[in-house]
Amino acid sequence: MSVKNFISTFTIIIAFSLYAMSTDAKEILGIKGEKHSSIGIYIKDLQADTVVFESEADKCLIPASITKSYTSATAMSLIDSDFRFETKVYLTGAAGAQGEWNGDLIIKASGDPTLESEYFKKTAGFLKEIVIALQDKGVRKINGDIILARVDEMHDYPEGPLSTWPIGDVCWSYAAGAFDFNWCDNYFGIFPATGKTSSPVPGLKYTVWKNPWTKGLDMIRGVYSDSLIIMGKQYATDPKARVNTSMPYPFNTFREMLVNRLQANDIKITLYPSGKTERTLLLTHKSVLIDEILRSLMVRSDNMFAESVLRMFGEHYGDRNEALDTQSKLWSSRGLQPEFNRIYDGSGLSRINNISPRYLGQVLEWMVKSEYRERYLGLFPVSGVSGTMKSFMADTPLKGRLAFKTGSVNSVQSYAGYVTDIKGNPTHVVVIMVNNFYCSRNELRLALKKLLLNKLEPWI
Repeated sequence: MSVKNFISTFTIIIAFSLYAMSTDAKEILGIKGEKHSSIGIYIKDLQADTVVFESEADKCLIPASITKSYTSATAMSLIDSDFRFETKVYLTGAAGAQGEWNGDLIIKASGDPTLESEYFKKTAGFLKEIVIALQDKGVRKINGDIILARVDEMHDYPEGPLSTWPIGDVCWSYAAGAFDFNWCDNYFGIFPATGKTSSPVPGLKYTVWKNPWTKGLDMIRGVYSDSLIIMGKQYATDPKARVNTSMPYPFNTFREMLVNRLQANDIKITLYPSGKTERTLLLTHKSVLIDEILRSLMVRSDNMFAESVLRMFGEHYGDRNEALDTQSKLWSSRGLQPEFNRIYDGSGLSRINNISPRYLGQVLEWMVKSEYRERYLGLFPVSGVSGTMKSFMADTPLKGRLAFKTGSVNSVQSYAGYVTDIKGNPTHVVVIMVNNFYCSRNELRLALKKLLLNKLEPWI
């Protein structure tokens, strides 16, 4: 090699090295430990059809609860807007003498996540409906049992918390899994010092550990287990200290509450199965419309609601693999390529979910250009106004201008949604995912706030 060629080659190597070093050193957010974090960002101007800013937009990252925006987009595409869950109550057998009914009370589950939910007061009162229907029929005694009939009449598909959720999440109210029959948001409150509970939980056993190394509260409970361990010394002695925890099996709580309500209204029940099979419809309880459920799960980020909706996607209710496959095929048919994204649930609680900012951004763009535009936009929390976005950007010109779904689990912070103009029309799609960050969550939010204000300044 000639000296001239050597110098030329050496110059290229040095230039490339300096470029690589400057690229590695470049920080997007300026947060502590940023080079050890994974940051994916995708911001697209919908009017100009151009990407305003992107960084690692094709890298698949843990999305956390922004997964719900994907689930809700699929639900709105597959489920009719006038859909309501219908939980039916039947009597088997036939009437006997003097107000007796010889048969069972059958509760036909529909997967309705809103049954006696604290968030839907207008459709509450399922127990009262059953009592009134029995009284109207003249029933004063039931010679039978209270029996659950699953949605598919079988027990082929698993319910409750998912195998892909961390076992440490199972006992917490936010990780109340979806069942065929859901009740009171699938969680209850317990005062460990007295044993009092907000709802009866048959067979519940609990222990309080006064571990000196436990700060605040920690809990352990297995899937479907009725044994709960509560860690925190104040919970053993303070009668006002309450813990909210998921129900092991919601139907058991409902069943005991119904028995108590029947007895309070002088309706006896033997609780022995009659063996009768022929059914007579007693009543049908209807939920709110599907869009109200979707908005509730998006604004409050309700995991159980999201999983209940996902279970509807497949041909066979409750078959999660089929539901996820149906979802993937839907977006493939619309020209999107989901094969490099891995989605295992509807809520985002699974830490093995992976999705790229660009792909989710394309889903959001498709929805806002479709017939579902106004309905879908109406599901999102709004900056400085509602839900999980109530405090974010509240003191900036972007207050009321960001319709974002948020997502957060350990070391994950995500945002996905739209920037809107002052009339509420979407101008940009935004997807941000930060994984494995080392600064505080508040510091990260401040950095993301600064980034958004900087990148969106021309449109504010």
